[in-house]
Amino acid sequence: MRKYSFKWIAVFLIVAAVLLSIIAYIFVGVDHEDNQIDNILIAEMVDSSVRGELSEAITVSRMMSQDSTLRVLLENESDYNVDDMVLKMRNYLNSIQKKFGFTSVYVISDFSKNYYSYVGLNKTIDPENDSFDTWYTIFLQNGKNYELESSTDQVNRDRLTIFVDGRVEDDKGNLLGVSGVGIETEDIRKLLARFEKVYGVRTDYVSEDGLIQMSSRLDAVHSSYVTGITLPDKMEEEYLYNTYGIDGFVITKYIEELGWYLVVRSDTSYGHVTYNYVFFFVEVLILVSLVAILFMASINMKTEPSAGISKMQNIDDLTGLPNRDYFIKIYGEKGNLNTTQYKCIAEFSIDDFDKIKKLPSYERIILSVVRTAKEILGQKGQIIRWNNNSFVVLLEVSIEEADEACRQFCKAVENIGQVTVSVGLTQINLNDNLKKNYYRAIQNLYLVKELGGNNVKRG
Repeated sequence: MRKYSFKWIAVFLIVAAVLLSIIAYIFVGVDHEDNQIDNILIAEMVDSSVRGELSEAITVSRMMSQDSTLRVLLENESDYNVDDMVLKMRNYLNSIQKKFGFTSVYVISDFSKNYYSYVGLNKTIDPENDSFDTWYTIFLQNGKNYELESSTDQVNRDRLTIFVDGRVEDDKGNLLGVSGVGIETEDIRKLLARFEKVYGVRTDYVSEDGLIQMSSRLDAVHSSYVTGITLPDKMEEEYLYNTYGIDGFVITKYIEELGWYLVVRSDTSYGHVTYNYVFFFVEVLILVSLVAILFMASINMKTEPSAGISKMQNIDDLTGLPNRDYFIKIYGEKGNLNTTQYKCIAEFSIDDFDKIKKLPSYERIILSVVRTAKEILGQKGQIIRWNNNSFVVLLEVSIEEADEACRQFCKAVENIGQVTVSVGLTQINLNDNLKKNYYRAIQNLYLVKELGGNNVKRG
C-alpha cells in the first residue's frame, strides 16, 4: 500500500477544513448574538472616541458663551474705537487658542457684525448678501444654545473644520453675538481611519437627510449621502442594529450632543442583500494561497502583531472616555469647578478589581460597566476614566437626583451578574478647589468599600 508523507496529509486536512469552513460560512452566516454585541461595542467605542475629541471643544465653547469677560466686551463695544476693540478681542481669543490649540477661536458681535478671531479682525459678516455668512442667521433662528457645524474656515486657508458655535446673551437674555472654536476635520478623519483599519468598519456622521457631515473620507463630506438605511427616531436611546447579506451590518443612533446621526457599517459590499459570488471566488483564491504559503514557510515564522489604535492624548484607549489628563487640562490640579453646570461629583470603581483583571473577559467586563454607566449617568453629566479601576462622573443634577441615579447604576451592574460597583458621591462646593471636592467623593467611596461594596455613600 502506498504511503503518504505527513506533509501531504497535513495539506489535505487544511484544505478540507478550509472548504468545510467556507460551506458553513455560506449556509450559516455570522449573524450571531455575540457578534451583534461586539459590533455594538465597536460602534460605542468609535462614537465615544469621537465625542471625546470634540468634548473639549464643546466644553470650551460653552464656557466662552457664559464668560462674563466676553459679555462685558460685547456689551461695551460701542465705547471703544475699532482698533482698541480688535486688540482686546485678539488678546482674549489668543489666550484660549494658546491654551487649547484649536485651529479656530472666534467671536461675532451682533451689534457691529464684526468677525473677530485670535489673529485679529477677520471681516464684517453680511448674512443677507454673502451666502457664506448665512450660517449665522440659521444658527440664531434655530434657538439652540450651541451647535456643531461642518464648514470651511476662511481664516485657516479654507480648510474643512468642525465649528462649535455658542450663543452669547446678557443677563436679561438679550443676544450679544456668537462665540466658538473650531477643530480641523483632518484630526477626526485620522481617528475614524484608524478605527476603520483595525475593525473593518466605515463610520459617518450624517444630517437628518443623510448628507455626510464627518467621515474618514473628506471628499465625501457635504458631497455624498448615506442611502438605503433607516435613520432611527431622535428619541431612541439604544443603538439600532440591522444586518444585510451574509456578513454585513449597519448600526445607527442619533447623537444629541452633536446633533448628527452616527452610521457605522461593516466595510463590505454595503447594499447587496444577496451573496456576492465574486467575493466568494476571491476568498477561495486567498485561502488557497495561504495554504501554499503556510506549507512553504518556516514553523518558527512569527507574525507581526496587528497595529492597534495609537494612544490618543487625553482619551482612554479601551473605553474611549476622556481620561485624567483631559480633566486636569480643563480644570488644573488645584483649579476650581467654577461653573454652575455641574452640581455633584461622583467616583465609582469596580469591586474586587484585582480578581477581575485576571479574567480573560476583563476588558469586556469593563466595557459592559462603562456602557451601563453611560446609559444611566451619561445623560446627566460627563464620565472620565480616572485610572484602571475608577471613574469620575461630573453630574448636572441635584444631589438627591444624583444619589438616585447612582443607586440605579449599582443595581443595574449587579443585575448583569459579572461584577458589582461602589460609588462615592458629594455635592460640589464652588468655594473649594478641585482636589477638595474630589477627595470628599473618594472618601465616601472608600467607606463603601470598607463596608463590603456594591453601594452608594454620599456626603
